[in-house]
Amino acid sequence: MYKTFFSLDWRILAAFCFIASILIAIFIFFSINPGSPTVKSTPSVSPVNRQNITPTWQVYSETGYSISYPPDVIIEPAIISGGGNALVFHLPQGVDYSMQLEVLPVTSTNKVEISLEIFRILSYPEIDINISGKSGKEFSGSNVIGEFTVQEKVAILENQGEIYKLYLLYYANKRNTEVDNIFSQILSSLNFN
Repeated sequence: MYKTFFSLDWRILAAFCFIASILIAIFIFFSINPGSPTVKSTPSVSPVNRQNITPTWQVYSETGYSISYPPDVIIEPAIISGGGNALVFHLPQGVDYSMQLEVLPVTSTNKVEISLEIFRILSYPEIDINISGKSGKEFSGSNVIGEFTVQEKVAILENQGEIYKLYLLYYANKRNTEVDNIFSQILSSLNFN
């Protein structure tokens, strides 16, 4: 028997809303415009409290923060169409994951609590983190979308009126330890000025 839109079960509507929000997030992720990079090579990155970051890592500096990344990764600053900036990490050929750092202004409609709640609704396990003296949350989980399994990892922090969100996404049935370690190393290098 056919049901109208208004008589659908709340779980079906919730699933529809969830899929729509994922599609919107993917659209936003891919609708960023390139900006101008401020990249400098620093062969003396200090590995103190920085989870095995080697001196050959590069450092990207921006107003308010700096972050290190492996030498085989290319970064590109971008502007997020809804407001804010992003730093897109272009990974080596053949690597099938994407990572970006979003820096968004805190507004009445964009608060850390809203970002955290999205991942809590997904029931992703969360852990407390402390990066450069700032407390935040890290979420890690997976979702099946159609025939694909999406692995996600995100760290969310707030500093001086801005939300910092380092986001990792890749398609795999199980977590990739090497990719997750690179994410953790890059996250641990985030430093607020």
